[in-house]
Amino acid sequence: MSGGIPTLSTDRPLRAIGGAIYRSGTLCLLIAAAAFAAAAALVKSLGGRVPVLEIVLIRSAITCSSSYAAAYTAEVRPLLGEIQHWPLLALRGLTGAAAMFVFYVTLSILPLAECISLLYVNPVFCALLGWVVLREGFGWRTIMGCTTSICGVLAIAEPPFLIGEAEWTRRRLVGVLLGLSGAFLASCAYITIRVIGERAPSLTIAFWFHLVALITSAVPLVLGIPQPAVWPEVRAWLALLSIGACSFVAQLLLNRGFQLQRAALASALSFSQVVWGALLGAVFYHEHITLPSAIGAFLIATGVLAVASDKKPATEQCVDAVPEAECSVAVQTEGSCLPAGAPLVQLEPRRAASTDAVI
Repeated sequence: MSGGIPTLSTDRPLRAIGGAIYRSGTLCLLIAAAAFAAAAALVKSLGGRVPVLEIVLIRSAITCSSSYAAAYTAEVRPLLGEIQHWPLLALRGLTGAAAMFVFYVTLSILPLAECISLLYVNPVFCALLGWVVLREGFGWRTIMGCTTSICGVLAIAEPPFLIGEAEWTRRRLVGVLLGLSGAFLASCAYITIRVIGERAPSLTIAFWFHLVALITSAVPLVLGIPQPAVWPEVRAWLALLSIGACSFVAQLLLNRGFQLQRAALASALSFSQVVWGALLGAVFYHEHITLPSAIGAFLIATGVLAVASDKKPATEQCVDAVPEAECSVAVQTEGSCLPAGAPLVQLEPRRAASTDAVI
């Protein structure tokens, strides 16, 4: 008979819960959406206290370190990929870093849910860029989806001819334009990933993004452009570290969710990030979503789903899973990413284009 004191195992229930979540594409995507929205809310909370470039720098330092560790463990050699592919990899990093910076600036101007809604327009830009850059065709659903999303953007912008001069401000116009710019830059990053294809491992693509974001944010901060770096207070440090943690968890679950779910359904579940953004904005920032903004978010969601459900193989691949409202975005491919005869490397069926979010 053992005289030891019996102990209760607490790790088994936690492992069971974690395993159940990881096996469910729906749960992975819903939790990822909540984590992305939480990261965006934390970024918004730092507005005015920590320069945007410093937020990008610290976030990138955390994710760059984790990407390096993952690549080292996976024995990815060479980590930076082949030299002939560096220009494309650098372009992916630059567009992603720019999209992240612009999105963070937008968070200081518009309500949280509206910022996320505008970022979700990037699948529309992906479809258009895919047509221009990759010579991809698209069906009538993509055309209808693009049109519907544009109407949604107009509703969120609340121009004078819809609501009258009294309610319209130039600050709001600037915020909407910045939001659309962030969505466009995110789509450029995704198209660049498509062009890279399998010329570089996904971990290499992710590492380049974080490395370029780290460098491009560090240099202006050192020069004091547009603001010098500050030493964050304790609460700000906690928020900054939480942004990195939320981003890591969200990206992991987002990629897993897109592996388990169909692209159209996964995109629909990911759009729950807008709902989380509205809730967090209302609770912590006392933001009230107007009727035009709610209608705009609905129209954008409808348009994105239309693009995602297009049966044309070329357009089906244009749907992004939402940049972290910091965004970011991993995409589940359902077939060949490129049209027949295109002089680009094709991705394998049912393979994620990247293991990291676009921003």
